[in-house]
Amino acid sequence: MPSIVYPITSNYRAQWDLWDALRECIYQEFLDLFKSWKITQENGRTIVEGHGAHINLRNLLLGGSDKQEGQRGRFGEGTKLGWLVLLRENIFFSLTSGEFHNLHARWTELFGEQVMEVCWDEGEFFNGSRYELEYAGELWEDRVIRPGDPRILFEDAWGRMILEEGAQPQFYVKGLWVGPARPYGGMYCAFGYNFPDLPLAEDRQISDTWEATRRIGRVWASVSDEELLTRFWHAVEDGRAEASANMTSVQIMAPKAHKRAMQQTFGSRVVVATDTDSQREAEYRGLKPVQFDWGLQSAAKEIVGTDREELAAVAGAAFTQFPKSRLSEAQRKILDMLLRLAGRAGMTRDVQPYMLPPNVLGQAMGDKIALDVSVFGDAQKAIAAWLHEAAHIEHHTDDATAAHVDAVATVAAKVIASYALR
Repeated sequence: MPSIVYPITSNYRAQWDLWDALRECIYQEFLDLFKSWKITQENGRTIVEGHGAHINLRNLLLGGSDKQEGQRGRFGEGTKLGWLVLLRENIFFSLTSGEFHNLHARWTELFGEQVMEVCWDEGEFFNGSRYELEYAGELWEDRVIRPGDPRILFEDAWGRMILEEGAQPQFYVKGLWVGPARPYGGMYCAFGYNFPDLPLAEDRQISDTWEATRRIGRVWASVSDEELLTRFWHAVEDGRAEASANMTSVQIMAPKAHKRAMQQTFGSRVVVATDTDSQREAEYRGLKPVQFDWGLQSAAKEIVGTDREELAAVAGAAFTQFPKSRLSEAQRKILDMLLRLAGRAGMTRDVQPYMLPPNVLGQAMGDKIALDVSVFGDAQKAIAAWLHEAAHIEHHTDDATAAHVDAVATVAAKVIASYALR
């Protein structure tokens, strides 16, 4: 009976458990070798079988794998370590594949240490792989993402997947579970993720959380389904771990779908918040500035723009003057009232009705104050808009500043005083 003695002591990888054994010597191999395979349990045994591929004898060597650069398990170590764990857990197994039959492991001694020996029988060539384990316990199949898995919501051209999972979604690499989807140990992601190329540490755990956030950003940049994107931006709004996704220097494949999804989530006038002053002015203008983590900020700017950009567009918009002759009698009375107030405040600038951009009620325009025609239906609203713009002109103040608040109060005081002292 041929055999190989591996210089691996019995306590090597002592932290690994049965899941690690199944992951390394069964799930990992079968996901790589077979498009379809089955795993069943009967009569106290677990049987795993696939057809159309096999393991070669040279693959029993460490480093003897036939896998290509970058492919999972290309050094051939994991399978042997899986056998070691099974042996340590007293779970007998036999493997038939290619040129060997009934491959199994047993203990032997080397330099006074207990080490693993693998033996097999020679037999007729078998173009497949079949494991039989004297084990009927948990299989952890929910830790494996196989083709057609109902949890798969989206897969991009690079094999990155977004998964529908429960309250505590998980990370998978090449279809195998590696841990909770909590990149920085805080909030869980709203979705699970399966990545084909996420670097792992020697213990098969995620070695670089920053790389995980990069891949989350990249898979979402590939999505074009508006409904799914709306769920993503809701997760960002809710502070789930997707808020730390990194889309820096990533091409957004469907920016229009992203924009509609963002508007569904944050409001139709969502923009990216920049500095405090611009944010305050944007809020006054009816915009919805939103702060994003740095990893999403550049992508969000590309999708919906910034508060500064939107304010600049408003300031440079081609406003349309509304003919006074088209004002109703009630509207003309309010316009006349505003002109009298301007005179009381010692201001000579004209007040004109205009069609201004959405949510812009007033705009100082050189020698006149433009007020949106909508304010002329409500005297209080018209006075408030006029005071705001008159303060800009008289005191050269910026919006959303303490100085501007004082300027509005000063203009209003002039008007009130002119009546009170009559």
